[in-house]
Amino acid sequence: MARANLGITTSLVGAAALLIDYSLTAAVSLMAGTQALTSYLPALLPWQVPIALVLLVFVGWINLRGMSESGRLFSLPVYAFIAMVALLVGFGLVDLVLRHGFVPEPTPPVQAIAPLSLFLVLRAFSSGCSAMTGIEAIANGVQVFRDPAAANARATMAVMGLILSLMFLGISLLAWIYGVDPSSNQTTMAILGERIFGASNPLYPALQLFTLLILMLAANTAFADFPRLGAMLASDSHLPRLMAFRGDRLVFQNGILVLIGLAGLIILFCKGDTTMAINLYALGVFLAFTISQSGMVIYWLRQRGSAWRWRALMNGFGALFTCLVLAVVVFSKFSSGAWLVVLLIPSLVWILALIKKRYGRLQHALDLDESAEVIESVLPLHSEVSIPPTDPGQGPIVVCLEAFDRAAIAAVRQACSMSRQVSVLFVYTSHHNPQRIRELWDRQIGQSLGVALTLKESPYASFIDPLVELVHAIERGAIDGSQPDQRLTVLMPEVISTGWLDGL
Repeated sequence: MARANLGITTSLVGAAALLIDYSLTAAVSLMAGTQALTSYLPALLPWQVPIALVLLVFVGWINLRGMSESGRLFSLPVYAFIAMVALLVGFGLVDLVLRHGFVPEPTPPVQAIAPLSLFLVLRAFSSGCSAMTGIEAIANGVQVFRDPAAANARATMAVMGLILSLMFLGISLLAWIYGVDPSSNQTTMAILGERIFGASNPLYPALQLFTLLILMLAANTAFADFPRLGAMLASDSHLPRLMAFRGDRLVFQNGILVLIGLAGLIILFCKGDTTMAINLYALGVFLAFTISQSGMVIYWLRQRGSAWRWRALMNGFGALFTCLVLAVVVFSKFSSGAWLVVLLIPSLVWILALIKKRYGRLQHALDLDESAEVIESVLPLHSEVSIPPTDPGQGPIVVCLEAFDRAAIAAVRQACSMSRQVSVLFVYTSHHNPQRIRELWDRQIGQSLGVALTLKESPYASFIDPLVELVHAIERGAIDGSQPDQRLTVLMPEVISTGWLDGL
């Protein structure tokens, strides 16, 4: 939305904010989950940081495994947590009505009264809005909903907003009436659970357990979205292309590993305390919200359509209020760590643009001149490269390609100079056009060297399986009349740069 309506630079600002936020989401959620555990078991307080790191590795390992039934499995703690909060609020209200165990604490008449300034209202508003962070997970995952996906996503967001409002209001009301303030050893939820349920009641540890699980699921949301965002940026050459690599379990494993490292550094830096991390988190979230809402305004102004004025006005109000929250957070939390994100986001945008520029230079160096018909005119051999003459005893060579560029042509020429039995395998995915690849091959290589091309689709993004199948066919003598006892060579082109930045 930002790239289409506000330009590349603005979209990179939103991407940078989200990359930071997803890292903070994983860290904050697991640190808060650890606090839920140590609130019930105070003996674990000195071990908060190691416990958070263990939980981080565990959640990362689950995502690397690529669990297929994660939706159903993860729904159980969600429903259980909602039920426990409903019980907590219900028991608390009954306790207040019947005055069972509730003794209001005397309130000092002076300290309880503070001037209700505009800034105080705005700061309370911005703090309350932080509870709404996380709803973007539904917007990011519309494509996984059943049809009609958009309608089901809207209904889910409405239900989630209602549940969130009721839980937030109920817990805040109980905390205010009971006079509960979070301490360094116990969270507000733990204090309320202990007072309302009782320390010996099994509902109290159940509340803390499901609070821990729901916060682990919040961290899991980051593990779902951070790698996907990283892959999107990598496909646009704004991040290293390894971030778009899918492992055998069809997950963006490099993105998951990067997130584990970043979240681990945040946990160590914050020493298990969520206060500073939440300040940083809210800033990036509302920056991304403001950008997306502004992009929607431009979208409605351009597209018009039915009720476009009302929709543009709604998104305009959304952009205004999220921008207001962003300004309040920057102003009120600047000295508490918000300055770090203010510096980090433009730095990250500069890095994303720098990577894109470097990939552009690399692509320009590798691009083929499609008008060339003679292979030697496309990529002349360097004089310093020594190529051995064709050896009659050389066995078959398989040249395995993932792209059609100058490096691919160099690899085929190298193979043809070494053996008369050359097989070329091009592994393509849904992003490639196999007919276009065949046309380029026949025009630029096939006629010049007389080498046949084998195209194999890899729907599961596995590069190894199609190669192994071809190698086994050659070993059985089923291709090119090769003999089973001959030595077989696999040749793959690799572009090596001398710049230190490329290696990094």
